[in-house]
Amino acid sequence: SSWLSSFYGHFLGSHCRVHPVAGHMAVLTNAANNANQSHQQGQGLSSDAPGELRQRSAPGRQDSGWHASGAKIPGGQAPEGQDCGGRSLGSQAMAEQAAGGPILNCKMALLLVVFIVFGVVFGVVGAYSCIAYIEDSRHERRENFKERQRLDELNRQREEEEQQRLRRQQNHEDKLARPKIDMLTEANAVVTSQEQVVSDPAAVLAKLDNEKFQVQTGAWHFRVSTTNLEASLRSKLAPQLPATVVDSVVGTVVLDPMVTMNKRDFEVDGRQSTGHFFQYRVRKNESEGEACVALIVSSTSFDMKKVVDHYETEESPVYESVPVRTLRKKGECTQRTIRGSKCQVPFKYGKRRYYECTTANHLSLWCATETNWDGTMIRWDYCSEEKHCEQDEYDTVTERKFVKMATKKLPVYSHRALPEGVDQKQLTIALELVASREAQKVLGV
Repeated sequence: SSWLSSFYGHFLGSHCRVHPVAGHMAVLTNAANNANQSHQQGQGLSSDAPGELRQRSAPGRQDSGWHASGAKIPGGQAPEGQDCGGRSLGSQAMAEQAAGGPILNCKMALLLVVFIVFGVVFGVVGAYSCIAYIEDSRHERRENFKERQRLDELNRQREEEEQQRLRRQQNHEDKLARPKIDMLTEANAVVTSQEQVVSDPAAVLAKLDNEKFQVQTGAWHFRVSTTNLEASLRSKLAPQLPATVVDSVVGTVVLDPMVTMNKRDFEVDGRQSTGHFFQYRVRKNESEGEACVALIVSSTSFDMKKVVDHYETEESPVYESVPVRTLRKKGECTQRTIRGSKCQVPFKYGKRRYYECTTANHLSLWCATETNWDGTMIRWDYCSEEKHCEQDEYDTVTERKFVKMATKKLPVYSHRALPEGVDQKQLTIALELVASREAQKVLGV
């Protein structure tokens, strides 16, 4: 057909630069087509017909080919400088034709185009896959970093809670150990100083008339819950001290959470006309629902009609316990955003590191709400106008506050009631020495 000859003649001849054999086939097809058209029109082959095959000869070449115009091509090859369709070739194509080598085939060109298309497609798909992989890797690293941050924050909170618990436990133990330490120190001081006045307190007490005087001494140290303090204290004091003395000591110890007192007192049992002249030292601390008490008591009970000569007044200070708040932990103030997120400071933005809200590249203050492993800002938000501050933590302790000076009547013993060579001062010191030595044994364990 005419379109087939046109394709081979124009496209393959001038564009694809086909092999001479392919060009020869195109010439034959074109000649056959022209002959067929002439026959259909009732014309025969003549020397003037367009499809007449004119034979050409060329020096040194064999007549074995045909020209596109109907002439035979010598040796089956196109004339020099022309393609199979009779069109002139470029310098590069003429050089390739002169060399006699094959020129690129159309199928090879099509295959090359296909390869290029597939290469581009595969390149695009590969690039997309690489980008997706990189993004997934970044997302995974970001999530891993968030998880590490969360775990680090949890570990930090646990460590802080553990440290706070240990500090509270240490403070608790220190508070409860303080009464014993203070009382033992004071007992040692009393023994050291008073032994120079009364070297043998037991001999002094042995001279007392048992019908006139009854002496009681004791030292205690114990830890108990605050709810059971009064009952436990009474159960320990009652077997050794008179009930009036027990009531007075218990009233002093139980009311205040912290007691440091050296007191001398006198109480009268009206039903039996019996007087109780006693002195006691008490140290007490409370912490987290537990109380520690160290106590030394020395008491003398007597028949007031037989022993008391007269009374003397003594002024003693009166104190009251006042709760005082002491700061244990200062509340941390943190900057928050307008959405309530905590600012992550310091954070890195650009080539600078910021330690507070900044207006870098913005008109309003902003801060980072999320950072990566090196502190570089990932997400941000505008800062709120007010900072968020945690509440301060306080410990409540009790301090003694002076109220007034009170006047107290104290008995003076009759010389007739005391044994020979013993006065009231010596008796008081002897009782205090005996009680302090008992305290050394109890508190030194």
